[in-house]
Amino acid sequence: MIRTIVLQSSGWCRAGRTFDPGAAHAILPMDLVITLIPYDAATKIMITAADLDLLTTQGAAMAQVSQTARSWLTFWQDDVGLSGFYPFDWVAAAYLVQPQMFRCAVTKAQVAREWTFWLVPHQSLVVGETGQPGAAITYCPQTTVLRHDHLLAQP
Repeated sequence: MIRTIVLQSSGWCRAGRTFDPGAAHAILPMDLVITLIPYDAATKIMITAADLDLLTTQGAAMAQVSQTARSWLTFWQDDVGLSGFYPFDWVAAAYLVQPQMFRCAVTKAQVAREWTFWLVPHQSLVVGETGQPGAAITYCPQTTVLRHDHLLAQP
């Protein structure tokens, strides 16, 4: 039985690109502990090619992570124009292991139509007190002491 869900949202979620309103409508009313780790929580940490090289020395599992992350690194270098990538999925996974490394607050979330920077209304997951009914969630927009070296530490 599922009791807890940890969601990671991308920066494009509010633009309707990766957001699945049907899934949000399905899980928000469930009697679950829901934690949302937004994209912004990972933007203080960048993983570079040197980091992925280091992971290859930390055993077969880390070498596999390094290998599969190479195409993601290439995308960020070629298409985004940065020397590395923000490890937002890794940061969300770190919450499962060490939640005390995050600054979190209980708030509400709801699916709502809102205007975004695309200048057209989209279905979005709106987090915070809006005066409208919503599901209680734990929202963790920042880390406290989670650092680059925590994500690369050998288990």
